[in-house]
Amino acid sequence: MMQSQNSTPQQAQALVSITMGDCTIHFSVDATLLLGPDAKKVVTNSAGENEFHLIPFSRVLSADASLVDLLTLLSRMLEINNPPTPCSQQDEIVSMLSSTCIIDASYHPPRNITSILQSHPDRSGPRSKTLQGMGWFPSGTLVVLSSCAAASNTEKEQREERLLEKFVQWQSRHVLGQEEFGYNLPALAGKQDGILTKTTPVQYIGLGNNHNNAKKDNKLLKPTDIFNAMQQRFQHEAHPIIHPNGLVHPKRTHKRTERQRQERLDAILNNLQQRSIKKTSAQVRHMLIKSRSVGDKKLRMEDRFHLEIVRFDDTVHGNNKQTEENRDYRFFSRQTTAGKVASAVASSLGSCDDRAAEFLVSVSAASRDSKHKYRRLPNTMSLHDAQGAGWLKEFDLVLIRIYLLPNETHSNDVMVGPTKSVLEEESDDESVADDVNDDTMDEDVVGNENRDAEMMEQSTSIGQAREVTPISLDESSKPSESYNLQQRLQSVFQSMDAAEVDSNQASNKNKSLKKKKPISKQLQNMLMKSKATGNARIKQEDRVYLRVLLFHDDNNKGVQSCRLSCSYKFFDKRNDVAHIISSSDTNKSFVDKDEDVEKELILQLSNGSSDPLKEEAFYRKLAPSLTLGDAMQKKLLENFDSVLVRMFDKQVGVSSCEEWLGHSGCGLGS
Repeated sequence: MMQSQNSTPQQAQALVSITMGDCTIHFSVDATLLLGPDAKKVVTNSAGENEFHLIPFSRVLSADASLVDLLTLLSRMLEINNPPTPCSQQDEIVSMLSSTCIIDASYHPPRNITSILQSHPDRSGPRSKTLQGMGWFPSGTLVVLSSCAAASNTEKEQREERLLEKFVQWQSRHVLGQEEFGYNLPALAGKQDGILTKTTPVQYIGLGNNHNNAKKDNKLLKPTDIFNAMQQRFQHEAHPIIHPNGLVHPKRTHKRTERQRQERLDAILNNLQQRSIKKTSAQVRHMLIKSRSVGDKKLRMEDRFHLEIVRFDDTVHGNNKQTEENRDYRFFSRQTTAGKVASAVASSLGSCDDRAAEFLVSVSAASRDSKHKYRRLPNTMSLHDAQGAGWLKEFDLVLIRIYLLPNETHSNDVMVGPTKSVLEEESDDESVADDVNDDTMDEDVVGNENRDAEMMEQSTSIGQAREVTPISLDESSKPSESYNLQQRLQSVFQSMDAAEVDSNQASNKNKSLKKKKPISKQLQNMLMKSKATGNARIKQEDRVYLRVLLFHDDNNKGVQSCRLSCSYKFFDKRNDVAHIISSSDTNKSFVDKDEDVEKELILQLSNGSSDPLKEEAFYRKLAPSLTLGDAMQKKLLENFDSVLVRMFDKQVGVSSCEEWLGHSGCGLGS
């Protein structure tokens, strides 16, 4: 802020004062320094040896004022009743400091600052100091006591030190005397104004909230009575506080934890399932399932498909089959396939070598009693396509069945193999056999009728009783070796898809939730390009990007997660299948040195059906001399596809996969 040319020096000084701030100095001056000669004798005779008579007053100075300005003001106040001697202003300050002792009582403990004031005699420069520098902003307290002149500096310092000790003792007595209460010092009762008087004593009126019936004995309240009353104040029942409007405020409830919220929703869902099926209960059930479901939060609400899932383990013997006690409520994308849903729910199967999972839905059976049975959805069928075909609805109760892969070591009482697909037609013989063996089927599914009735209850789409129809295999209907191989290859692709989904979900947890749409196919291809390795000399237009799965097949051990590996590579269109197999086998721990170990490249093909709902996947190997360009021309392979490099030992009894021969029904485009 610039000062105008027409402003006076007084206005400029006021402007600086406002800018820097003001300091309020509280003085307590000894009465002998301010009174006249006659009054000094009266005060000296009436005061004791350790008593002080101080006269307080205050002055406001600028925060940047020097100590010389403060001493000048103090010397002028002391000269009111004492005629000054003809001398300079500096000599007056020196004379005043020699006969006084100035104590800074702004902080505790007080300190003697007479020597500090003497060492800063200038208004500016290195030998000057401001009031703010002394720590007196916004206020300070100074005590000015009378001190006799001394012959030497040492004697003066000793006198000032004794005077400071005497002042500290007097200050302690004075402050404690003002702060003492009447019941601690009964002799002071009635003498301290504003603390306690004999006309208004503190009375003990008893305990509790009933003051009207309390006995008043007109006795002073003692400290022991106060302590006893504080200890016994909660022994009597406190009545609720009723406000003038007649409302009683209840206690504030604590916020529910996530676990308590889930338990409450589960209890409400169970109660709804035990009641009769009504429209209102179905709508409430849908809302509860939505709030209880978990999944990828990046999915938009219109893209979510909510399901009530029960995991059923069908790998144990006899009547010991069990289901998980708690149901699982999840939501998936409508484009998610049934195989990915089964892999996500049965994620613990990664370390199991002879088990697989399938997605079962309730379908109408062509029988006389119109019962509902469970059938398997194809792994390549999406939830949206299944809903369009009428096999599945949102909020339905579905079953994820864990079963054993076919193997000769399994006993006859174990349910081996998958359930019939929804695409397979049911014959009359099968329906008659189901009617005859109703009792045995109920025992084979769960082994507990109450638990089965509670778990396989009503869903939103079908309100009738449901029944699980497993596949029982006898000696004459055991699957062939080729069928077993197809099941193992299907489990390999499912496990690798589930591992990729889990890794994507783990990486998305640390990212922001701004993007609501799922990852598109184009973005997945870009990620595969960034991770792929290969010969950098190959031109971009000649490159074929593939996801290569390396699988060591052992018929006795089945699919093992430790025998699987996945990598992203790119090849030249002129490279043949044999080159892909040799370049993909980089991990020597998978390969035995025996010459009987064979390798083959397997693709996942379809049956060529024009209807996507009836499309079934199967697996065939490619000839070693077939190039990638020819495979893409025959529509067997596309860019960014997944291929499987399978290694097996013929001596163990593992057979080779069937080769694609190009006949009708065995390829994508043929």
